[in-house]
Amino acid sequence: MISFVFATYNNTGLSEDVTATIEEDPKTITATFPIETNVTALIPTIEVSGSVTVSPSGSQDFSSAVTYTVTAEDESTVAYTANITVETSDEKQVLSFVFGATDNDALSNDITTTINEADKSISASVPYGTAITSLTPTIEVSALATVSPTGSQDLSSWNTANVTFCEDFSPFLTTDQLPALGCFE
Repeated sequence: MISFVFATYNNTGLSEDVTATIEEDPKTITATFPIETNVTALIPTIEVSGSVTVSPSGSQDFSSAVTYTVTAEDESTVAYTANITVETSDEKQVLSFVFGATDNDALSNDITTTINEADKSISASVPYGTAITSLTPTIEVSALATVSPTGSQDLSSWNTANVTFCEDFSPFLTTDQLPALGCFE
């Protein structure tokens, strides 16, 4: 096998060609694709020498290993295993964190928080006397990241909010006339 390329002209989901690495010993083909690439229907362009054939041909599901068999004119065969990986995201940002009045009966106006990426904290001021035992934030995070917990939160206790793929954020809630109550889950 001379080359194994996933060309954009055969794979509309690709923005650039992806050239695989072929290792003769142990007969492997490896390639890495950008984040969010759908690898379930890729068509490789395979270049071989001489009068050999390669199977399978056409579109393949590379979400698990695919074995390619190279058959020579004398009918001898050799198998190559293609292993494809997709890059993962290590983005870990909370982009916005808002307590909306429409989602929280205790609020008459939206409360926009301050996100400090340097120390991984989120802070907000709410009017004095606001019931903070059941507030629901609307949270936007980096692409491919998730946040937990979701839904209504009791912000009167000390806990930590975790964003998947990232370090802990330590949000703080303060009232207009009280000191910080701490971080929440």
